[in-house]
Amino acid sequence: MADPSLISQEAIEAAADDSTTAISQEVIEAGADSAITAISQEVIEAGADSAVMFVSQLCIEYSIGPLINPTPPVQTLRFDTGLRASWWLALQLSDSGIELRDKVVKAARVTGKMTQPSYQIYGYGPGQPIDVAAIEEGVGSRTKVRNLPSTTLVRRGARHQINVPNCRLHTIRVAGIWDGSDGNMKDQVHEIVYEVARQGVRR
Repeated sequence: MADPSLISQEAIEAAADDSTTAISQEVIEAGADSAITAISQEVIEAGADSAVMFVSQLCIEYSIGPLINPTPPVQTLRFDTGLRASWWLALQLSDSGIELRDKVVKAARVTGKMTQPSYQIYGYGPGQPIDVAAIEEGVGSRTKVRNLPSTTLVRRGARHQINVPNCRLHTIRVAGIWDGSDGNMKDQVHEIVYEVARQGVRR
């Protein structure tokens, strides 16, 4: 039966001829076979000749196993590989510089490299409460989720005709799901355009 944990440690303290303080230390913790914990760490502190105090330190902690410290469980992940990453981007709410008139959102277009992208339009009338959490979660929009084509390179998206009236304030939320594959260009958004027209009279 493999040990749940294997730890080895080496510590060295040494002083040069006329230095006040000089410490060199190396610490290694590693889990072998089916060990629950696998951590590699190196710490170095050293003083040069005749130095009053000189410290150089390198510390690395790394794990790609499914769990460390099972109570409570903590998942450890590698950056930029192996995992699907859901993302979204919502623009700041706007009144188009016309505070006292409603607007109609007429069209939308997005430029970028995107996987499974979509967008939604949010609009609010006078006195209507603004649910920021709903925008963040992608619910309660004035339009249904409108899907866009996936791309492998950055491309200028097509213009989509829509009609969302009675928007004193308005915004657009763009979302996607990057697959996290090694070597693939990450999803990125370069331009978000949506067209707005005045509606009705001042109030």
